[in-house]
Amino acid sequence: MSLAHANTRLTRLGKGLCGSAIAIAFWTLVGCLGSAWISRVDAQDRSTTPSRTSTPRAQAAQLLDHQWDRTTEAADAVEQFAADVERFAESDAQVRYALGLLQLRQLEYRDAVANFEAALRATPDDTQLLKAVIWGQILTRQPRQATVRLAPLARALADRSEPDRDDLQFLGLMIGFLGLPTDASVNERELNRQVRQIEETLSEDQFTIVQNAVEEVQLTFEALEAERTVEREDATVEAERNRETELERLANEKVELKDQAGDLDSRIADVTRQRNEALAEIRERDAPLQAQWNQAASTVRGLDARIFDVQQAIWQLNRLLARERDQILRGRWLFELGRLQFILNDLSAERVSAASYADGIAAQRVAIANQYAAVQSDYDSQLNQLNSDRQNVRRRETIADARTRRLQGPLRVVSGRAESFGREARSLSTYYEYPIESERLRLIGEFTAPTTRRDDKDAAEGTDDDSTDAAEPGDSLILDGRGGE
Repeated sequence: MSLAHANTRLTRLGKGLCGSAIAIAFWTLVGCLGSAWISRVDAQDRSTTPSRTSTPRAQAAQLLDHQWDRTTEAADAVEQFAADVERFAESDAQVRYALGLLQLRQLEYRDAVANFEAALRATPDDTQLLKAVIWGQILTRQPRQATVRLAPLARALADRSEPDRDDLQFLGLMIGFLGLPTDASVNERELNRQVRQIEETLSEDQFTIVQNAVEEVQLTFEALEAERTVEREDATVEAERNRETELERLANEKVELKDQAGDLDSRIADVTRQRNEALAEIRERDAPLQAQWNQAASTVRGLDARIFDVQQAIWQLNRLLARERDQILRGRWLFELGRLQFILNDLSAERVSAASYADGIAAQRVAIANQYAAVQSDYDSQLNQLNSDRQNVRRRETIADARTRRLQGPLRVVSGRAESFGREARSLSTYYEYPIESERLRLIGEFTAPTTRRDDKDAAEGTDDDSTDAAEPGDSLILDGRGGE
């Protein structure tokens, strides 16, 4: 309430008291109370609203401390602070980061990521900013942009004397989430290239931590997918009296499936062995024929060369005969021409015989090749069917295990949980929840410290673990993996 409005109301109330001693006393009391109330309101406003004359860090600290709740007042204050930061082109990376946290708290996801990126441009090697940008870009459906930042994060971690295990696990969790079959916009080739660069950058022990985190994501996803399959087949759970019967049936089914899997594995091994033996026997039959065919083909090529030489000689003699006028020499050339023709006829006949022999061997090899292809196709068809059966048994085993785990838990009667499992399997917060509360406390401590210099970032990072321990788990931000507008 403004002072003018208060005075108006008080004037109306005091009109009836004018002209008396009571009116004088009344007006005196009202004036004192009104002044005290207005002073108190102004003091409260000054304690919760950042001053325009204070530094950006001080403003950010005040907003982080007093405007953290999701209220209209807090949203307006954050919006005003964002406008001030943009208007004055603030270059302090930590102020930009703090603004991003405030916007993240108000569910302004894309604005928050934009400020994370601006902070990262100011300090490209800051691991916490790299983590914030990667996590935010995945959250806001920008997997391609997030993918190319994985290797830079690994290089930044490798530059440290002893990288934090949580940071390595974060790297693995993001790789695992990007590798899930849930988003077709992920560039799989680029993701694999980034993983190879990470493996080359990190030590063997560090990369093992990353791989374990990737496997953790994959196992979680597979378990959730299995649960979703179970829910699709059996949307509700029977009452307590049916649960024991169902568990017994599942136990028997798992035994049968295990036996089927063992039988299929044995049959696959037998068929594979028979296939290899049959194909090896056919190859053994083909080996001598191949040697014979190679020899026959070599003979044909040799005869072709000799026939060509004789034909060239005959051509040259014919040219000599066309120019020669001496009868004696012509007689000699004619005799030589007849001899070469006789040789040519013999070579041609021999070539026909050798070519016929080679064609016969080739026909036998074609028959053997057709037999090889037929045998291979027959065995491959059997193996494909057996492998398909084995995969089906494995899938049924996974479903049976998931159903057993579900039934052994608390009894509940639900429906439509398949969609819930699907959303959970595809939600980023299922695998990693950004430590927004601990980061808020860390920044408040950094901004309100007696000495706050921009080159003290390493010291601030050293207090991250303590601030995380001080955070209240119930205040952490829970996001559903969808980008805000």
